[in-house]
Amino acid sequence: MVIEGKADAAAIDSHMLDVLCAGDEKLTAKLRVIAVLGPSSIQPVVAAKRLDKELKRRIQEALVTMHLDARAASGLHKGLIERWRDGSAGRKGLDSLNSHTVSP
Repeated sequence: MVIEGKADAAAIDSHMLDVLCAGDEKLTAKLRVIAVLGPSSIQPVVAAKRLDKELKRRIQEALVTMHLDARAASGLHKGLIERWRDGSAGRKGLDSLNSHTVSP
C-alpha cells in the first residue's frame, strides 16, 4: 500500500520485508524504515493442544529435518530461511519451533 501511494506508512514483519526486498532490488530504494521494534525472534509454529502428541512430534520432526531434503530446502531458501530448529529448551514441543534465517 505504501509503494502504491495508498498509505504514507505501514507496519510490516521484518522477515517479510527482507523476503520482498530480496526478490525486488528496486523495492529497497522506494522504502525507508523509520522505526524498528525488537529485536524479536521469528514467529513460532503452533499446533492445537487437541492434536495427538505423536502427530505433533511427527510434524516437528518433519519441520526440523526438512532442510535435509533438496526440494524442501529450496523452498526454505526462497523464504530466506536456512532451517527450522527445535527451540523447546524450557518449553514444550511445537509451541517453540522457530526458524533460523539467513541474511538477504
